Amino acid sequence: MRRPNSVLLVGCAAFLAVIGQSIAADWEVKNLSDGKKNSCLVVSAAKSIFDGYQQVTAQIIVDNKSVAVKSDSVLDMGSSDIGLKVGKRDLVPADKIVKDKQAIFDSNYDEIVKLFKAGREVTLQARFWPTWPATGTHNASFSLMGFTKAYEDAIRCEQ
Repeated sequence: MRRPNSVLLVGCAAFLAVIGQSIAADWEVKNLSDGKKNSCLVVSAAKSIFDGYQQVTAQIIVDNKSVAVKSDSVLDMGSSDIGLKVGKRDLVPADKIVKDKQAIFDSNYDEIVKLFKAGREVTLQARFWPTWPATGTHNASFSLMGFTKAYEDAIRCEQ
């Protein structure tokens, strides 16, 4: 009977630890405490998205009552087709745009969090530049691996 090569086992364990870190790195908890009250956000890694004219970034931000998508570019709510889609589920539309660069998802908060916890990937569908010639919708995909742990950590952070 052959004994396992301990160097190989150590190498595999190190590789799995690195993979675990990269998965967890897709979502992080940011503590915004003001000294009186803890306020914590779950923030995705920034993803590149084409806005019809240039590459910009977008990020998903989740707090205890709202999901938001923050972009470097001006969002166009005119066609009502900005939304989030988890797997093969229907597009969940944004409720409103705030400060031109944030799409807010308040009315479907519980559904979105539930989908994020059960899903593997979420796709942002966005439209940009309401005052320029239309360039259609553009997509960016975000891994949901690590979201559940980050969300639970954020809830504990606020307690």
